[in-house]
Amino acid sequence: SSAYYLRYMEPHNEQEYFSKEANDYLRDVDLYVGGDEHATGHLLYSRFWNKFLFDLGLACEDEPFKKLINQGKIQGRSSFVYRVNLEKYAEYQLWEYIKKMGHEKKFIRNYRDGNRKFDFYNEEANLIIEIKSQAKLEKLESYYKKYIRTTNKKLLLLPIADIIETNDEIFEETRKAIEDSQKQVIFDKHKIRELKTLFVSKNIKDRKLFSTPLHVDISFVHNDVLNTDAFKNWRPDYENAEFILEDGKYICGWEIEKMSKSKHNVQNPDELIEKYGADTLRMYEMFLGPVEQSKPWDTNGIEGVSRFFRKFWRMFYHDGENFSVTETTPSEKEQTIINKTIAKIENDIERFSFNTAVSNFMICVNELSEIKSNNKEILEKLLIAMAPFAPHICEELWEKLGFKGGISKITFPAVDEQYLKEDNVEYPVSFNGKMRFKLALPANLDKKRIEEEVLKNEKAQKWLEGKSIVKTIVVPGKIVNIVIR
Repeated sequence: SSAYYLRYMEPHNEQEYFSKEANDYLRDVDLYVGGDEHATGHLLYSRFWNKFLFDLGLACEDEPFKKLINQGKIQGRSSFVYRVNLEKYAEYQLWEYIKKMGHEKKFIRNYRDGNRKFDFYNEEANLIIEIKSQAKLEKLESYYKKYIRTTNKKLLLLPIADIIETNDEIFEETRKAIEDSQKQVIFDKHKIRELKTLFVSKNIKDRKLFSTPLHVDISFVHNDVLNTDAFKNWRPDYENAEFILEDGKYICGWEIEKMSKSKHNVQNPDELIEKYGADTLRMYEMFLGPVEQSKPWDTNGIEGVSRFFRKFWRMFYHDGENFSVTETTPSEKEQTIINKTIAKIENDIERFSFNTAVSNFMICVNELSEIKSNNKEILEKLLIAMAPFAPHICEELWEKLGFKGGISKITFPAVDEQYLKEDNVEYPVSFNGKMRFKLALPANLDKKRIEEEVLKNEKAQKWLEGKSIVKTIVVPGKIVNIVIR
């Protein structure tokens, strides 16, 4: 399997692995495309095997592959909810109240008395405050009473649920406990409340102090806003979950990570194809970035490609329903747009720069739409150029134009060079090497005329005021640099 490419040169040869004649004719692989994890191992063994065959005189090339492209991974955009640690949240709320009272300097947080640890201690009032679930507090009440008898302190026991749900009453109870001089355990047996699972929105103040991030299924999140109903139906333990919202919404956090089921950030292509179509998915994947780089997936971004296809479709169906193209001779403007596009696309494909190719298609459709072009000859060339990127919609529109036999068999359109000539050149004008402005000038001007036009421009006059020109450097079609002192 390490050198299967040699067998591909002559797959029906029943006498030998491959013949010398076939190998001398095809020689090696022009292009190898593969992911880095798979390709690294395979390429290593392929080179070993090929060099072995080369040393035996069977393979005519020392190296098996002329060019290698490792396509980057599509990374997942994970979404996060923030589960509240109820005990820490209760402590946070009480501490905020203590600060509001102006007593923060009187309290010690996470107070230790020997091996015992308590949440708060006020030395002046000789008061310890302990926060736990009500069930735990009731279970430990006798232990706390014994501790108070031996230490002669006051101990205020506060249930977590009471702080979170009825904090005004609890804060008043805290204030009274600070002022009360009696040494005792202060614990009013409130109605036992169920501690519900609580989630806090991303931008709530001090959220990091009392919450833990958890991955959430990205299908419940749109523009970072959580569908709380869908989330509550996701798992039985979230059924009664409650949420601390911001402006009535639960905002999720996000992070770019490797796509993984455990991170709940895997995007199902079948769902995207069902919603947007296969061509939209194909072009969006190419539009994400250079083929060799890893790229973050963002479902929201696919909407832009979907809008592009709707605009492209309207060039053939102006009202969205009735097919209509003109068969007049294309204008010079139309020819310029389509020929420049084809030239760019051809270059992009040769460089495997598919993301810039998609961008150039978008620019072309925008420019043709601006001049309300629906010329058949122009659209025919555009369809042929776009067919490798979006074969389904292009095939359908190709047939609609009256052609038979399949667009994939048609030769890529040739570029008419006369329409690639620029009438104007935009020159960056620099002073002492620093670019100060740009100036569009006719492309056929010689050096002297370019210099004259630049120097008389009012923007240049601003930078020349009170200065003398030492030298003017003009590179036609490129730059103008004026050295001044």
